[in-house]
Amino acid sequence: RLSVAVENDRIMLEGRGQYQNIPLQFTLRSDQADDIFLSVDVPDNDRITTYLASSMGVPISGSASAKIMTNFRPSQDVIRLKIEADLANSGFHLPLVNFAKLPGEAGAANLILEIENDRIRAIDDLNLTLGSLSTEGRLFFGESMLPKAGILQHITMPGYDIDEFAFEQ
Repeated sequence: RLSVAVENDRIMLEGRGQYQNIPLQFTLRSDQADDIFLSVDVPDNDRITTYLASSMGVPISGSASAKIMTNFRPSQDVIRLKIEADLANSGFHLPLVNFAKLPGEAGAANLILEIENDRIRAIDDLNLTLGSLSTEGRLFFGESMLPKAGILQHITMPGYDIDEFAFEQ
């Protein structure tokens, strides 16, 4: 479903669709100054977690929902996506630190994803809660889609309370 409205040099598109079999609803507004606002709502479903696990190697299962927003101009080199994800119905297993989050436990990820030339450049303003694990920080990515540097702050999880953890490849 798609609806289009044109008014005073402003275009608005609203609709529903799928991306990688993930259902979504979107609103896109463009004005005379070439400013574009995009908002995407992804309802709670297991297709988003399956996609994250298979394409990005995220150790996630269950289901999740998300809201993604951005405001940009087509001439911009870097696009910043604000993401608010509800991860309460998802599960995570991080064997490296002997941690697991079960579906039903508190879970949320709020962040700004910076994309340049179709690649993730950074995750900024990260605020993550996965059951008893929580952290804030910023990550920088290289060509391999793996973090090459980062700073995580206020890391709490059973047995750990770390003020700051910095790493660089």
